[in-house]
Order: sequence, then structure tokens, then C-alpha cells
Amino acid sequence: MTEAADNRVSVLLVDDDAAVARLSSRLLERLGHAVETFLDPRKAFDRLTQAPDAFDVLITDHRMPGMTGQELLVRLRRAGVAIPAMMVSGFSDEIDRDVLAQIGVQSILDKPFTRDQMRETLEQLLSGGNGASA
Repeated sequence: MTEAADNRVSVLLVDDDAAVARLSSRLLERLGHAVETFLDPRKAFDRLTQAPDAFDVLITDHRMPGMTGQELLVRLRRAGVAIPAMMVSGFSDEIDRDVLAQIGVQSILDKPFTRDQMRETLEQLLSGGNGASA
């Protein structure tokens, strides 16, 4: 059963954990959003640099092999991709929120999160607010 969304959002989701990516994607789809999921941040980088206007928001895990979410955002910013971004992490003590803010991460969501927390954080991100969740 899906929940109607007043404004359907196109989300690029990056998480190296296939189960978490699948669950997060389903949650976002149930909230009424279109989701394209990547398990490999390098492939997500390629997709975003090839079509930066295809997505409204990037939601990325922080800790991933090969490239962290922070490194992904730094590379995207250097490539001129200015997509709104949310960082999701089960290791929030490892995150330097000031550094993330400097590279344009407007929202941080701690794992595990609920459907309502994801919805609220995404709404705050898209409205231009700070969706940081502690």
C-alpha cells in the first residue's frame, strides 16, 4: 500500500548493503517517490555526473567500501553536481557534521531510522531546512 505524495521526488539512493538498500528503496517508494538504487558509490557518481538533473535528491550511506558517502559528495561537488544530499549512517560518531555541511550535506539521518523519520528528514531537506537527526 502506498502513501500519496503531493510532490513526487526522484531519489538516487546509495547503500552498499543490499538489504538496507532494498528496504530503504521500498520505504521511499511507499512514500510516493521514484527511486534509483546503487550499491556501488562509483556507479552512482557516474550516473549523477552523466545526468545531474535526473534526480531531485541524493541519499547516501556514509560508510561504504571503496568510497565513503563523504568522498562521493566531495567528488560530485568538484564535478559541479549540486544535488541536495542526505547522509545516512549507523556510525554517526564517525561523522564530522561541520565537514559534511561544508560539502552541502543538508541532512543526516541515523540508522536505524523509522519511516516517519525518513519522511520528515526528506521533507525538511527538500524545503531547505536542516534535517539533521541526532
